[in-house]
Amino acid sequence: MAAQVRRFAAGLGEASRAYKETWDRCVHIELQKVPSTTTPKDIRRALGHARLQGVSDVAIIYRGFRPTNRALLTLVHNSYLRQNLKALEKLTLVGLPIDSEPVLLSSSEAQESQARQRGSKGRADAAQRGAVTGDGPNGGVPNNGKNVVVWGLPLRIHSDIFRELLTGFKLAELDQGPDIMRVHS
Repeated sequence: MAAQVRRFAAGLGEASRAYKETWDRCVHIELQKVPSTTTPKDIRRALGHARLQGVSDVAIIYRGFRPTNRALLTLVHNSYLRQNLKALEKLTLVGLPIDSEPVLLSSSEAQESQARQRGSKGRADAAQRGAVTGDGPNGGVPNNGKNVVVWGLPLRIHSDIFRELLTGFKLAELDQGPDIMRVHS
């Protein structure tokens, strides 16, 4: 943990008061070296075994809908930060050690890290506008563990044709709107 604190302090400069103020506002922990096949549920399970407390959200960080081998933990309060960093020193996922460090997100990054709840129609409109890029925590889409990205399809394929290809598979139902949407990259 001492090395983590030094790395965290190095990014803040030498002013100890600024360091303390920043440390006191930090409610995120970034996990690094996370295996690319790991799901948020796998991480939650490992956090339970490590006895972490006060974790309100677990999000895999994506770039273009591909995992970046990093995850973001959001804490309910910064008072859990030190004890959780200590517990994370021995965390492993599928037998591999995981690194962790506190992260101070700007207010815009913090808002971005929360899943954007737009409703089904809003999500479809955002996909058409190109606003869904697949970057950031949860790829910028609400993460309910039911999202699948398929790439490499012909450009002219329509979602109705793709739906026919999925005949025989059970698709999760949404409250309203399309269950399949095209994301332009």
